[in-house]
Amino acid sequence: MISDFESRLAEVLGSRMPAPFGGRASVAPPAAQGADPQVVVGVRQVVVAEPDIGSRRLEVVPASAEPRRILRLDCTVGIQVVPAKDKGRSQQLLGVDAALYTVDAPDFRDGSALNDGTDRGFLLNSMSPLSADSPLDPAAPNMPALGLTLLARGLFWPAGVAGEAGKKIGEIRIRGSILPVELGPARPDLIAGGPTTTLTIRVRAAGTMRVNGGAAPPLPFGSLAVVLFGSGGRPGNGTLSGGTAGVGAVRLFPVTDGVASVSYTPPAIAGTDELVVSLDNGAGDVGIEIGRVRLVVRRP
Repeated sequence: MISDFESRLAEVLGSRMPAPFGGRASVAPPAAQGADPQVVVGVRQVVVAEPDIGSRRLEVVPASAEPRRILRLDCTVGIQVVPAKDKGRSQQLLGVDAALYTVDAPDFRDGSALNDGTDRGFLLNSMSPLSADSPLDPAAPNMPALGLTLLARGLFWPAGVAGEAGKKIGEIRIRGSILPVELGPARPDLIAGGPTTTLTIRVRAAGTMRVNGGAAPPLPFGSLAVVLFGSGGRPGNGTLSGGTAGVGAVRLFPVTDGVASVSYTPPAIAGTDELVVSLDNGAGDVGIEIGRVRLVVRRP
C-alpha cells in the first residue's frame, strides 16, 4: 500500500516538475550523486486515522464494485532534492521551489492528481505541503535533508485484493408524511361529560412505496399510532376508541386516502388532553412522531 503510493507520487511529481528536475523523481533511497539532480520521495511516518464517527464499515474504492476493508491513514511524506555533482545548495533550493509549487496545485491538494480510477491500493482525500527544510550548510553534521514535507490523507488497501460481497438488498420500503398533520374539525367543541366526537386526522401521505429495481405498485400507507396524554405527561383524561388496540394505551388507526378517523370521548370534568400522532412501528407501538394536537374540554 505505502510503496504503491510512493511509486505513484514519484511518477506524477516527476512528470509535472520543470527541467532539470522533470522525469528525475524516484522513490527513496537516493542513488549516488551524478551528472543530473534527483528528486527523492518517501513516506516518513504513518498514523492510523480515527474512522468517521467511529464507523469501521467497508468502503467501495476504485476498480471494485464490492466494498473492501480499508485503512484510513495519515502519511507524512518527505521530498528530498539531491543536486548534481558540483551544483550544491543553490540547485537544491531550485528543486524545493519547483516541488513546493507543483504539490500546491489544486489537483494535488485534493489528491485527484494521483487518483486515476484504477486499483492503485490507495484513494487520497487530500495532500498538502506542511514545511520545508533548507539548512545553510546541508553538508554539516546533523543537518536535516534539504527538502519539504507533505501530509497525505486517504484510504489504503492492498491493491488487487477482492472486495467482500455482502447480502444483496432485495427491497426497501419507504413511508413518509408531509407535516404538519391536520385535525378536523380544527377546533372541536368538546364538552365535559359530553358525547363522543369523531376527529379526522389528515396526514397528507408523501407516498408509501417499495424500491426493488422493478415497477412495483405502491404499498398502503399503513396505520397511525395514536396515544392520549394529560398534563405533565400523565395518562389522558378522555378516552380514545375505534381502530384497534396497540401496546399499552396506544390505538392504531388505518389511513385511507390520507385520512384516519379517531373517536374521542371527553372526560367528566373540564381540562386539556394532548393527542400524539405517530407512524406505527410495525409492532403495535409508536414509531416516528409526526404531530401533536391539543384538545380543550370545556365546562357544560
